[in-house]
Amino acid sequence: MLFSIITPVYNEEKYITQCIESVLNQTYANFELILVDDGSTDNCVQIMDDYAKKDARVKVHHQENQGPIAAKDKAISLATGEYCVFLDSDDYFEPILLETVYEAIKRTNCDLCMYKWYNVDEKGKFTIEGVFEHNTFFDKHNMHEFYKKLITVNELNSVWIKAIRADILKSIKRDPNFLWIRREEDLYISLQIFTRAESILYLDVPLYNYRTTNRESMTKKFDPTIFKSSTAVRKEVFRHLGIWGIDDEQSKTTFYNWFVKNAFRLMKGSFMLGISRKEKLVLLREMVQDDFFNDALRKVDKSYYSKLDRIEIFLFKHKLVVLLYLFNTMIFNRYAAKPLIERKEMRKRNA
Repeated sequence: MLFSIITPVYNEEKYITQCIESVLNQTYANFELILVDDGSTDNCVQIMDDYAKKDARVKVHHQENQGPIAAKDKAISLATGEYCVFLDSDDYFEPILLETVYEAIKRTNCDLCMYKWYNVDEKGKFTIEGVFEHNTFFDKHNMHEFYKKLITVNELNSVWIKAIRADILKSIKRDPNFLWIRREEDLYISLQIFTRAESILYLDVPLYNYRTTNRESMTKKFDPTIFKSSTAVRKEVFRHLGIWGIDDEQSKTTFYNWFVKNAFRLMKGSFMLGISRKEKLVLLREMVQDDFFNDALRKVDKSYYSKLDRIEIFLFKHKLVVLLYLFNTMIFNRYAAKPLIERKEMRKRNA
């Protein structure tokens, strides 16, 4: 079985060597590594070309800068393997990733194999709690259980924890109405994958290393489309509840809880970036004016939320933008005054 490793690259000279080496050092050797250079201007271009000269399994495609979505699409179009596996250029595989996934696919013939990951920072790496038990298999008989879990957690969203049957991935045509999305693009793609996959296997094993330190530096700049992008994708998830046959009232309430909780998380994260008062007020006004968000606020189960969150729900429902601004500024100031270790604990509780 041939795996196609999909890796878009843009100015990643610091980590690209470790990324490539983690693939070349796999215990399973039947793969192709497709590196799409998206107009890089640093030394990663030379590094990639040097690897391609030394190992025929490494294939490099150079193109003018078109953004990560276009680079990913190009890599998929070049893939010749039976399954595609995604790898971000600043991350790296565990040595047994491909072998573990190969054995799992050989055993179950699943369309999609998912696995856990390690979060990596300057202090080391730690894994997340599993979403399902090890070797949980979903097909037409129990796929609804997978869909119901999807609308309670965010740990299933990323494409880089998935090995996907290539013909499924290649069958996905991007809706031009979603090409503008910057936030939760992985969730949007995963949504298409989940709907097309007839069988899914979940491995409760961390096989991927996700570098959090680099992401923190990349997300210091405020994205004014953050709420609009996230809401557009999650509205698409809501539309799929009917397609998946889980559009009962309980599932809808679960979705609304998940959606609103995520919106609060994005808002708090934006406030913590130290954005201007004007930007904060623009974001809050955008939220209070959004019909889908307002409808969700009316239908959430308030027992799901903390006391502070319930106060925010009240303020949002009554469109009290100035009070929302003052309330969240107070929370941010309390957060900023706490020692670093306490801040990390707060982030975990609000995740």
